[in-house]
Amino acid sequence: MLDAAGWAEQHAIALLDLPDLISAASLDRLRSEAIDLMIHAGAGILRAPLLGIPRLGVLNAHMGVLPRYRGMNVAEWAAWEKGPLGATLHWIDPGIDTGRIIRIVPVARQGISNIAALRKAVDEAQTAALADLVAQMVASDQAPSAEPQRREDGRQYFTMHPQIARLLEQRLAQSA
Repeated sequence: MLDAAGWAEQHAIALLDLPDLISAASLDRLRSEAIDLMIHAGAGILRAPLLGIPRLGVLNAHMGVLPRYRGMNVAEWAAWEKGPLGATLHWIDPGIDTGRIIRIVPVARQGISNIAALRKAVDEAQTAALADLVAQMVASDQAPSAEPQRREDGRQYFTMHPQIARLLEQRLAQSA
């Protein structure tokens, strides 16, 4: 499977390498490019001035089912709580994982025997769904429909404590 840079090169999509996403110089450079779409790929929390630059918006592939699982280590938290596993494609807004939901991609539990396998399964699902969505957007030059989420419908999760992660590893190994 191609990484983001390889996929972009294969599809003649420009990538910009910037030192940061908050300085006036970086924001001016982005504005000068007349960008249609940005894809978030692990750059942390994005601020409002950046979010307003691309014509269509900023996409994110989230490793949990929104709105239920917002924040960090959400694939792990969903497995820990025996909740739904999956990824969500959504538009980024100024909140944390609170933007309009485009698509939820379920992930089956079968064959997931540890956290690495869990993260791999969710990552593969989100990457394939994101590539498909971007291809559709490039072909149509339109943003997909998306459903708003209510803040009260979800919960914010934080990094899983190592002791809980060890217990989850044991639980996943036993259930595989």
